[in-house]
Amino acid sequence: MNRALLKYLPLLVSLLSASCTKDIIDTSGNLVGVVSDSRTGAFLPGVSVSLNPSGKSYTTGADGKYEFRDIETQEYSVSVSKSGYKSDKRTAFVQAGQDTNLDFQLTPNTGVLSISQNSLDFGNETSTLIFDVINVGSAPLNWQITEDVTWISCNPTSGTTQDGEKSSVVVTVNRNGLERGNYAQTIAVSSDGGSSVIIVNMAVQGLAVSLSPEELDFGSITTSMELNLTNTGSGSISYTITPSNDWIKLSRTTGTFTKTENITVSVNRGSLSEGNHSGYLTLVVGEERLTIPVRMNIPSKEKPTVSLQIIDDVTFNSAHFKGGIVTIGSAKVTKYGFCWSMMEDPTTGSFGVCNLGDSERAIDFTYTATSLEPNTTYYVRAYAENEEGVSYSNQMKFQTKGTPQLAGVTTGEVSNIQATQAQVSGNVLNLGNTESLSQYGHVWSTMPNPTTSDYKTQHGTTSNTGSYTSTLTGLSPSTTYYVRAYVTNSVGTAYGEQITFRTGSVVSIDKDGYGNDSNWNR
Repeated sequence: MNRALLKYLPLLVSLLSASCTKDIIDTSGNLVGVVSDSRTGAFLPGVSVSLNPSGKSYTTGADGKYEFRDIETQEYSVSVSKSGYKSDKRTAFVQAGQDTNLDFQLTPNTGVLSISQNSLDFGNETSTLIFDVINVGSAPLNWQITEDVTWISCNPTSGTTQDGEKSSVVVTVNRNGLERGNYAQTIAVSSDGGSSVIIVNMAVQGLAVSLSPEELDFGSITTSMELNLTNTGSGSISYTITPSNDWIKLSRTTGTFTKTENITVSVNRGSLSEGNHSGYLTLVVGEERLTIPVRMNIPSKEKPTVSLQIIDDVTFNSAHFKGGIVTIGSAKVTKYGFCWSMMEDPTTGSFGVCNLGDSERAIDFTYTATSLEPNTTYYVRAYAENEEGVSYSNQMKFQTKGTPQLAGVTTGEVSNIQATQAQVSGNVLNLGNTESLSQYGHVWSTMPNPTTSDYKTQHGTTSNTGSYTSTLTGLSPSTTYYVRAYVTNSVGTAYGEQITFRTGSVVSIDKDGYGNDSNWNR
């Protein structure tokens, strides 16, 4: 019998050695990547990454990374999506035993800037021109204008233009104090949807005297205005100035000055009928002359007219109003503002009213009402008052939001449990009567009732409800963990129900410990 064992012993050793040292064939690989913003290059958290045909999904964290480990060798379709960005879909072939890298750059859903014209030529007489900011994109366009010199002014200088719409910008040039010659400058229009530059050309000609203002408009109530003459050259200037009509009065009609000269111009409405009246002043310096328009109105007895334009920024206890005095009527506006109430057609006698002062011209005005009741319907009107009485605008209504509360969240299920990581789902039920969450994710610990002071995932801000998934990493093998979903808003942090799971164990086989010949020749 011993001879039989010795005969087959070499064969047995050979078979055992081959079984211990044979290489393990790896039939799976990894697909990894990073998702970033195509414009800023910043990593994007909260991106949903889906893998097909496996059906697996992943939500990126603050580092923008995603990964699918130990998946079969084949071609996959990878889809990425995030609120506020255009979704993307690409394919990749995963090879056995390798990391296949597939990065994405998502393009934000933004407006796209277009300008109606690239140049404005004011010549030597024009003072005002208009260009349009046009949004040819798919989302609201936020824009702003930068003026490089003081003689150019734009109104407005910023705004928001909805997709498919345009906003007009009035550009005004002021030649006062400028020397004769040609001027060129640029207006820069920047936005979250691109930028553009408009070239502005202007000429200054005529007398070596600048006027302020260049025309006199007394409107319906003003009786006197100052006309300021400034010497833009050197030496002294002698002048004469004469009115075209006897209802235009001047404090002086001739003089000499080296720097500035101030002339008081007044109008006499006593002998004029209702309606618009116009005339002019003729300024003569040497052989040159300049005409200064003068306008005035004799109004009928009228109240002001006023409009309510916008109600926005509504919270649980405040709201922002915007209105305007359209016309002041036949006399100065002594008070104006807004009135609001829980009843329709509020007046200046309602419990909610503000007085923003007086005005001699048409203006826009705003106000933020506070100390409002939550979840309540209010009615608002703008008002303006002169000596003829009070006028009210159109009526608008709004409802305040509910009192802010903690947001709601539920903890889902644990899946893909491994020795050092696992995946947990959650569901944002509501935002707690707030605009958005400042943070959400999962917390975990080896002790019950974990909080945000323990280990946690952070998916960033969101204005959406719904399900999400977190990957818990850095776990210890064969350990019981406690997990809760969490959401944080302006009120505080709320947690979902607690669940537990146990990580897997690590099994390591050292083939060299069994395959070394010395282990078999003792």
